[in-house]
Amino acid sequence: LYIGMGDGGSGGDPNGNGQNGATYLGKMLRIDVSGATGYSIPPSNPFLAAGDNILDEIWAIGVRNPWKYSFDKLNGNLWIADVGQDLYEEVNFIQGPDTGGQNYGWKCREGLHAYSTCTAPNRTDPVFEYAHGTANGCSITGGYVNRGNLYASLYGRYFVTDYCSGRIWSLIPNGNNLATTTDHGVYVVNKYTAFGQDVYGEIYLAEQTGKISRLTSTTGSPMALISADGDLTICPGDSRTLSTGFNPLLSYQWFLNDVAISGANSSTYAASEAGNYKVAVTRTGAPVSVSDVITLNQFNTTEVSIGGIDNNYCIASAPVTPTLIPFGGEVSGPGWFESTFVPAIAGIGQHQITYTFTDANACTNSASVTVNVEECLSIEDANKLGIKILPNPFHGSFTVRFTNNENSINTLEVYSINGQKLKSISIEKAISNQQVEIDLSNQAAGIYFLHLKGSAKQHVIKLVQE
Repeated sequence: LYIGMGDGGSGGDPNGNGQNGATYLGKMLRIDVSGATGYSIPPSNPFLAAGDNILDEIWAIGVRNPWKYSFDKLNGNLWIADVGQDLYEEVNFIQGPDTGGQNYGWKCREGLHAYSTCTAPNRTDPVFEYAHGTANGCSITGGYVNRGNLYASLYGRYFVTDYCSGRIWSLIPNGNNLATTTDHGVYVVNKYTAFGQDVYGEIYLAEQTGKISRLTSTTGSPMALISADGDLTICPGDSRTLSTGFNPLLSYQWFLNDVAISGANSSTYAASEAGNYKVAVTRTGAPVSVSDVITLNQFNTTEVSIGGIDNNYCIASAPVTPTLIPFGGEVSGPGWFESTFVPAIAGIGQHQITYTFTDANACTNSASVTVNVEECLSIEDANKLGIKILPNPFHGSFTVRFTNNENSINTLEVYSINGQKLKSISIEKAISNQQVEIDLSNQAAGIYFLHLKGSAKQHVIKLVQE
């Protein structure tokens, strides 16, 4: 919480409060009120050194009567309108974010001029001043930076007025410790007491009679400025939210590569395609404003694959180590254990194994394989189904004989215990007394699995080669 404190009055600061760090008067204070009770001192306050004789709550020193001060809601810039003594009114500006510790000079200085014989150490001069008089007035009232979007000509300007003259100025920092100033003329004399801003960033002026007026412009185009909620290069499948300032009196149309996007008529748009975006903003009765182009790029996709794992396994099959490209991602799914797929852990049923890889750009891509784990039929179970394996165990080759019609079976596949497909034989359909010979003479002794596959049935039979 920031607090602006006057110097205590009496005219001319006779007690020297503005430059006295042992008093809150003539200071900008900063405290933390986030606790349940009372307040604390923010650890980043500038005057916390032991023995500096400056109160810890103080953020800046050397103000006379800060009426009023505000932060730019876009960038945190601090604007302080400080009422002068006899000759000058001033505006101080600090570019945000800031660490505080400024000395704005009072009572050694009034505006850019010496007021007394003292010297203000590490003085920060105002960016704007005006002399008292009939034309300018006698008492400044500070306002806000306009971040509303109804009038582009007012956007980004800090507004101040003078109570006595009713003159209104606007300021834009120019980077030279000064501000570019526009005099908007005199409006109402001896009435303006305060500024306000609404939720949309539009600026209002309050009169002591109770009347409130909104600042408008005769140059009526609205503001069309795009901002993005992150970097302008995105990962495939991601999106970036583009925004322009919202006001219910405005309407919007977004464009991609100069083509109007159907249905994109709000102040925000979730852009997922690479290309050039812009937005047209309209207010009734005013010329259309079109923003500058903002270009959204997309990283190249990293191709990801998971190989070396088959679609069908017997539950007794040995663990399978798949090939993951590129290496270094993460695998998830039932049956995944210590870099292998274990059918016995996965259990009987259909399972999805997914490999996810995140590249150097933090873009994620994945690949999946569906694995079916089935019971392994014993020879006795196979015989009951009308399927005979002759011989089993076998040496070199074996024969599959169907003793019943199994019309749904049309493919015979042989797999190693590691899930590698060794043979695949297609048949029109399995009929009674049909025989299929399968040669595995080029394979080593060990355990193999015969998959009998069809449109309605699947069987897995364990084989042994001696």
